[in-house]
Amino acid sequence: MNIKMVLEPSFTLAFIQSHGYFIMFLAMLVEGPITTYIGSFAASLGLFNIFIVFILAVLANVLGDIVLYSIGKFTRTAFRKKYKKYFDNKKLVSHLKKHTGKTLFIIKLIPPLPAPGLILAGALNVSFRKFLFLSFIISFPLALIFALFGFYSGIAFNLLLNYLQIWGIVILVIGLLFMAWLIFFKIPKYLAKKYENIN
Repeated sequence: MNIKMVLEPSFTLAFIQSHGYFIMFLAMLVEGPITTYIGSFAASLGLFNIFIVFILAVLANVLGDIVLYSIGKFTRTAFRKKYKKYFDNKKLVSHLKKHTGKTLFIIKLIPPLPAPGLILAGALNVSFRKFLFLSFIISFPLALIFALFGFYSGIAFNLLLNYLQIWGIVILVIGLLFMAWLIFFKIPKYLAKKYENIN
């Protein structure tokens, strides 16, 4: 393999497509929604398969939940001090025990609740079978929303790119960034304020 071959666009594309899914999966474990959006956007341009991106998003989300749940279940003492306000929040503890599904859904939507909330679920010995089922049920529609948003944003961008002049493209990019800001930052903050009584 020589440098000229590596610099070939076809080689670069093949490398991204063959190794990109693994890298994407690792990124989804850290920041699922944003990575799902970017991967789906790239899928609309032909770089990835949208169905594989979606499946990876669901698996990464569920695996991340399992890891946090396991941390809470097997190392609860170590994390009790770090997340003391969550462990001492009687209302949150009560909601997790009595309304597990609804509470997990809220926890997964509102930063910074996911990590401490899912650890707390493990520490409270929520049934793992029930937790796994709920994690999948919640992760599936969330991954689908971000995947569809990213995919159709890419299609719209690609179509309009053929018709718009440079300023139109700039306006389109700003519009897409604004929508992403609403979905990834503004809406979660609004939900956090609305449900701050369980935080």
